[in-house]
Amino acid sequence: MQKHLMFTIFIGLFFGSFFLLNAAQAVEPVNNPKQTTEIDKSNITDRRKAETMIDDEKIESDAKEKLKALSFYDKSHIVATSYNGRLLIIGQAPTEENMREAAAAISKVPHVREVINEVEAREPTSFSTRSNDTLITAKVKSTLLTHKNIKSNVFKVITENGVVYLFGLTTSAEAETASDLARSVEGVREVVLLTEEA
Repeated sequence: MQKHLMFTIFIGLFFGSFFLLNAAQAVEPVNNPKQTTEIDKSNITDRRKAETMIDDEKIESDAKEKLKALSFYDKSHIVATSYNGRLLIIGQAPTEENMREAAAAISKVPHVREVINEVEAREPTSFSTRSNDTLITAKVKSTLLTHKNIKSNVFKVITENGVVYLFGLTTSAEAETASDLARSVEGVREVVLLTEEA
């Protein structure tokens, strides 16, 4: 019994080593050391630097805290989105003065290069409108992702009350194509390009 067990283990190890050796030989060796460090920039999904993406997340978090501290926040619907240091605020506030207060508050957030104030002085949008905005954003993203001339996730898409905002580090051709595609999506009232040259 013990001999049979040892023989079974030996056979298993033998064939296991054989298959591992063949698998290793099947892997093409890297002769050019540059192949391990160079990146094909045509396939990068987000063209921001890693530290910039981290900064953008922190900017959004800090901006949200600044907005929540405003006296009129509970009567408003304001959303802050940062891309490459450019901070967009969209939504609704009770008055035009409140709109300016919101922009002033978030302008003090570190690493913000520009504040883009698209807040309107009006009643906050309804739940159904916001749900529709979410659906529009999903449709626009899907449309962009399936187009052959648009790289995956190059654009950041935000929708507010039927208005689509497009962020991204892109070529002029990509921006124009994306704008046309977004306009073709049902429910889109307007497209605002906030892209920068890659």
